[in-house]
Amino acid sequence: MPEHIDPARSAELAADIVWYAIEKDRRVAWYAEGPERYLYRPDQLLVDAKFEGELADLLAAEGARRVRCHSRDGRQLDRLGIRQWRLFGPNADARRSMMAIRDKAGHRAPRRAVTLSHIMAGAPIMKFGPGDLPQDGGTGPVTVESSKRPGTGKGVRVSILDTGFVKQSTSKHPLLSHNYADDGDDHDGFYDEARRHIRSVFGGHGTFIAGVIRQLAPDTDLNPEVTLDDVGLVDDVELALDILGAKGTHILNLSLAGPSEDHEPPEALRRALEAVRDRTDTVVVAAAGNDFLQAEKAGVPEQKMWPAAFGGIEGFEHVVGVAAVDGKGDPAEWSNRGPWVRACAHGVGLRSTYLEGDMPLPLGAPSLNFGVDATAVWSGTSFAAPRVVGAIAATMTSERRLSPREALDEVLAAGSPGPSGMGTFID
Repeated sequence: MPEHIDPARSAELAADIVWYAIEKDRRVAWYAEGPERYLYRPDQLLVDAKFEGELADLLAAEGARRVRCHSRDGRQLDRLGIRQWRLFGPNADARRSMMAIRDKAGHRAPRRAVTLSHIMAGAPIMKFGPGDLPQDGGTGPVTVESSKRPGTGKGVRVSILDTGFVKQSTSKHPLLSHNYADDGDDHDGFYDEARRHIRSVFGGHGTFIAGVIRQLAPDTDLNPEVTLDDVGLVDDVELALDILGAKGTHILNLSLAGPSEDHEPPEALRRALEAVRDRTDTVVVAAAGNDFLQAEKAGVPEQKMWPAAFGGIEGFEHVVGVAAVDGKGDPAEWSNRGPWVRACAHGVGLRSTYLEGDMPLPLGAPSLNFGVDATAVWSGTSFAAPRVVGAIAATMTSERRLSPREALDEVLAAGSPGPSGMGTFID
């Protein structure tokens, strides 16, 4: 950490910075009452297609209109059996409208026939932000770890749904110079390469994750995608569509998380992960989030964070939520935990591939600076998750060829018991 920033303030400052951006974003609403706290789209309702006809008059009475989309995304939602309805006007509040519709629907439709579009952040902490601020990682390249698994992940395709990737990193880092898919629209929008300017605390998040995976499985095929928006958020509809669009993927890395209304699974995300389960052999590895301290204060220390919490539901064995431990194997104080967490891995003070340049910070905080070697040290369940991804990829290609789900089972079986509420420790 730069000398002019107190390390003890790092997590708190990261949370304040992200929350500062969220509060200015009119696309986002925040609900917090009792043990419930979540972000959602204030102008959007999701309706089960089977009950759309029964609820159409109630939706119209709330000023909602059906979003009709004939694009590929619209067809994907249709296949999931979901309809989007949009609320208009400056006072639109999807939660208020949802509760009114549920109250009036009676026996016409089940309660969850109409739900919110929940929002997840890049592995949130307290007020939604990274586990801490990145710090300059010093000189020297990031290299492959001495592996406990002989496989290198060759031929294993990993999709990283995150902030995207910075092409400059392929020349800066030999670890990233090969075997990645460039779709032409995967650039990390938080980074201005010409000015060497990092615009957000989420800048380089995807690049850092890519390096963590390659340290354990150096020959994986990486497919970075831009999923998080310009604040570092994504709603469950957008995430569901990106999950369905990740064709040919063996392992999905989702270093993002968020809570939900009534602690129930976000509907679009649930249906997308069911489709992945039924149509492919893909494994989904998701960060458990860094919200434990705030959840504990709210009286819900085992608060479910999605999509990681799907791993605790029967029928979603292809999903694994990952908590973070420190170098001694003790729980990171901010890492979420609970019976829905299936695994944990090192997530404190990891060094990985990053960006060169300056990161100005709001709220009167000093800028962060990253040297020409473009490395960083960072903490969070965001980075514990890709360690599990790397372990699965290496196991798929060690000694004998395993499917993603066979490799996941083997990795979990070979691990050791982690701290309480953190599942199996994966080294």
